[in-house]
Amino acid sequence: MIYYGETEKYVASLLEKSVRVVSKRLRSAPPPPNEVKLELEFPKEKSHGEISANIAMKISKSIGEEPLRLAGLIKDEMERRIRSSKMKGAIDRIETRPPGFI
Repeated sequence: MIYYGETEKYVASLLEKSVRVVSKRLRSAPPPPNEVKLELEFPKEKSHGEISANIAMKISKSIGEEPLRLAGLIKDEMERRIRSSKMKGAIDRIETRPPGFI
């Protein structure tokens, strides 16, 4: 089991909510909960970011979108939510990378 600090908990929650919003925009229902198992990764290589997630690659088939495009839509939703949250300014940036990492 992975234990997250407050920032990681916020990022995980933000990512999960953003996935649900984007999936609803693209289809009538979000992917099944067993497909939306969210896992944050902490890359050893600093140039790969501080936190990453491959959720877009996991759910892309069930949603019917290319993973990188889906990652971009999720990123946009996350940024929209951050602008009006208590974490505004605490998260420097969100990026997407092929084949569909956030």
